[in-house]
Amino acid sequence: MRIASLDLGSNTTLMLVADINEDGLSVVEDCSTVTRMGQEIAQTGRLHTDALKRLDSCLADYSKKIEAYNVESVVAVATSAARDAENSDELLEITARHGIPVSVISGQKEAEITFLGSTFDQAAPKDQLVIDIGGGSTELVSVNSDGEVVGQSLDIGSVRILDMFIKEHPVPQSQFVEAREFIDSKLSEHAALLDLANGKSAVAVAGTPTTLAMIMQQIDFAETKIHGFKIDLSQVGQWVERLAGMSVDERRKLPGMPEKRADVMVAGCLILHRVLEKLGLTDLSVSTKGVRYGIAIEEFRKKSQD
Repeated sequence: MRIASLDLGSNTTLMLVADINEDGLSVVEDCSTVTRMGQEIAQTGRLHTDALKRLDSCLADYSKKIEAYNVESVVAVATSAARDAENSDELLEITARHGIPVSVISGQKEAEITFLGSTFDQAAPKDQLVIDIGGGSTELVSVNSDGEVVGQSLDIGSVRILDMFIKEHPVPQSQFVEAREFIDSKLSEHAALLDLANGKSAVAVAGTPTTLAMIMQQIDFAETKIHGFKIDLSQVGQWVERLAGMSVDERRKLPGMPEKRADVMVAGCLILHRVLEKLGLTDLSVSTKGVRYGIAIEEFRKKSQD
């Protein structure tokens, strides 16, 4: 079955086109577009007009691909930005115009499908803690002793932190400290996070760890070199400091840095560093999978049972 699965995130709109059967999943195309849907939502509570225009343009392109690939089933979800926005109906009008059915999912549901999508090809998913740093929120997900997927969704996404605290580049120390203290306070509100991480190995998904792996290796995106790449806590800390000390233009010149991620990478890496340190994790493995894989697998299972 050929499925197109879309993840309308707060920073990036992703689409996976894949052929799925009982034997596994084969990628036809994997698309990523920075639409920055979470732009200024922390201040206004609304999806920005410019963000909706970027999404409209992105989905116009994606819908052409869906038609060209003769996709049998289309499934899409919207996450943190859509959950928070009082005008999320405008987003739904855009998706409907492009023939893309979308569901605004809860943080808990996002955590569950993130875990499924990130670990479906792992030998021992029960030993993994998945860290998904999105634009509006961060999901932490693992499996408990009963085999149940459990997780927490925290309002500390990279775009949210950028808009709330980081106003200048290089980042002044005062803004950096404010952002770090806010992230730490959010993590401290959830004592159960330590239980999620107990005895687990960290797997980090989404644009922040993927981009960090790219700039560390000085390469453009190459799944075989990114998926499974190991990064330790000290390296994350070093890159947070280095990136914070650079202008956006200087970051853009780093080999491997996607142009549209240069402004948000300090916030994303700071979240990643604080999560690792607060949970006592010393390193992580990068995953290029995530929500879009999870909803594609769910869709295949559902259609197979019909």
